Parts: sequence; C-alpha cells; structure tokens
Amino acid sequence: MGNAIFTGEWFDTLNYGTSIVSVATDKDSAINGLEVQYSNDTTHIDQEDKFNIKANIGKVFTFGMANRYFRIKYTNGNVAQTQFDIQVIHKSTAIKQGFFGSVKSATS
Repeated sequence: MGNAIFTGEWFDTLNYGTSIVSVATDKDSAINGLEVQYSNDTTHIDQEDKFNIKANIGKVFTFGMANRYFRIKYTNGNVAQTQFDIQVIHKSTAIKQGFFGSVKSATS
C-alpha cells in the first residue's frame, strides 16, 4: 500500500551495545522513510536518524545505543511495494564503525 507506515515496538537496549538495521524493497521509501528512533522513556522521541531508501538497493546500518529504548519506523513511498524486508539485530557488544574498504599502501 502506498504511503503505509510501519512502526516497530520500543526495544529495551540496556544490555546491548549495537543495533543493526537491514532493509530492502522494490519501491522507493517516502522522503526520510526509514526512521531510527531513540527514547529514554518510550513516551517521547529524544533523538532520531532518518534515511531515504532507494528501490532495489539493500542497505545495512549500524547504530550505537543513544538512549535506553530503540525502535524503527518505515514509511512507504507513493507506490505500493511487492517486496519488502526489514530486520533489526541487537548485539550485546559494540561494533566499531569505520571504513572497511580496501586500503593501498604507498611506497617511495
């Protein structure tokens, strides 16, 4: 359904250091359609990160815990999807974020 919204349940991250969100869809999300939300009390959203998700380009995001509670919200674009996968994995240990591409060394 176009413009449909999925809002996940608040998850208590007290014993977790990292959350990994993966998402894949065959239609573009709404503008800022993926929202990663953080709260101290599950009543107010204290911080959030927002992302545009493009069709047919799977994305993976890694987040350190900013507050005790975490959830995701996803808003479809105008066109109904026929394929949509979203997953969150919480890990007890932190994962260092950084560049993991190839590195070339220079010699003189």
